[in-house]
Formats: sequence, C-alpha cells, structure tokens
Amino acid sequence: MREIEFRGKRVDNGEWGYGYYYVLSDGTHRIYNYFNGGNYQIFPKTICEYIGRKDKNNQKIYEGDIVKVKYSDTFKEFIGIVQYRENHACFYIENKTGLEKFLGTNYYLYEVIGNVYENTELLEEK
Repeated sequence: MREIEFRGKRVDNGEWGYGYYYVLSDGTHRIYNYFNGGNYQIFPKTICEYIGRKDKNNQKIYEGDIVKVKYSDTFKEFIGIVQYRENHACFYIENKTGLEKFLGTNYYLYEVIGNVYENTELLEEK
C-alpha cells in the first residue's frame, strides 16, 4: 500500500505544509501534519499529492513537481510536470510539447528539479 500524503503552500508564511489534507465546512483548505501536530491553512491551487515514488536522490515526488527524466546514457533528457491522468488513473510526466512519460516503470531515472509554483522558468525552451 502506498503512503498517502499531500502538500500545499501555507497562507501564513508561503512555505510548504505536508501531511493530511482536508477542507472545513467554511471552505478553508488545510493540511494537518501528523508528525509535528501542525495545522496549516493552505492555498487551494497549490495542493499536490505524493505519488508514492521517490527520485534518484530519495526525494518524494509530488504532483506539480518539475522532473528531469533520463532513460539511459543514450536517451536525451526529458523535463516535464508530474500530473495525474484521471482517464488512466495514474501519474504522468508531460512536457510543453505534450510528450508524456508514464511514471509506472522503473526504467527511468527521475530527478525532482523544482515545481510549477516556484520554478516555472525550468519549463522554458532553451
């Protein structure tokens, strides 16, 4: 069974909050951190789910992360955004041209290099 965890940008200081995500009856979006007991209001547009995988540096991969993908020494690097595809019920990495890579295989080397909320410049054409 995979670990369920969310993150979101905190309203009070702009830092990431990690843990259990929920919405109050007044519409406030919150993250409860079960490790330190923190309970943070978050910006709804920044909610990202942990996909249950880690990159080559043992960093958790979340929706909205910008990931560098490499298959082997002969494969050109691919940079894209981690997104959930409802019609396939799985996570993909998609670049600006629409090229997609399924995140379900172990053949690729993944590396989180940023996220869409803080590092949009990483997606610009070089």
